[in-house]
This record gives sequence, structure tokens and C-alpha cells, in this order.
Amino acid sequence: MANLYSGLIAEYLFQGDAQDSSGKEHHGTVAGATLCKGRFGIPNRAYMFDGKDDYIVIEKAPQ
Repeated sequence: MANLYSGLIAEYLFQGDAQDSSGKEHHGTVAGATLCKGRFGIPNRAYMFDGKDDYIVIEKAPQ
């Protein structure tokens, strides 16, 4: 069975924020996007973008 975490750079669960849950500190900064229900109807598990100027910035982490 393949290890899905092998070589993982970042993992975003969107549990109310854009924090990297991989432990590698590649956290996101949300600009304009708003939290909304995820695909299973759970609140604050996805982001809604207006298609104009909403985004999430992930800064390049030091090597």
C-alpha cells in the first residue's frame, strides 16, 4: 500500500483556517476568501472565493 504522506510538502485540512497540518509550517494567509461548509456539509471546512480578488498566500518556507 502506498504511503500518501511520503514526500508530503503541506497538508491543509481547512478546519477553520489555512494552517499547514503537516508539521512543516507552510501556513496560509487568507485574503478575502470566506469560510463555508465543506463537501460533507460541515461548517468552516472550505473556503469560498469570489473569483475576483480572493486568495490564500503560502509563503515559501526556508529550506
